[in-house]
Amino acid sequence: MMRFLVIGAGSIGQRHCRNLVALGQNVLAWDPDERPRRRAAAIAGVTVSPSHAEALATRPDAVLICAPPAHHVDLAREALAAGAHVFVEKPIAPESRAVPGLIDEAARRGLRLAVGFNLRVLPSLHRVAALLEDKCVGRVLARSPSRCLPFGV
Repeated sequence: MMRFLVIGAGSIGQRHCRNLVALGQNVLAWDPDERPRRRAAAIAGVTVSPSHAEALATRPDAVLICAPPAHHVDLAREALAAGAHVFVEKPIAPESRAVPGLIDEAARRGLRLAVGFNLRVLPSLHRVAALLEDKCVGRVLARSPSRCLPFGV
């Protein structure tokens, strides 16, 4: 059994809590706002930490960051410093310039850093990308500047 800390107990954080409990994992949650903390505490199998520092002091194996994006990088760095693997809900950061340093820090510590972006594995999007690449349909009018897409659209 792994120990997970879910930071941010809003809608997606609560969903992660329920899923982790259903998988038989040990789940701790923290949110700076009292209302989401109460909702997370109502989920059977979830313990709520009174503070961010106390939550990290439990030395979780992994931290899921479900807080507002403006806090993602700082929270991820703190989780990595605590020795935890990190899963960050999208976007990983509000500005891309912070991302390479975060990736380097995870690698330096030998920890995993992952971003939750389920659309990258959506078969229909891969099919559209293949059709565009093969010039079977339409033409691309604009390309994303992101190199994070699983295809070249």
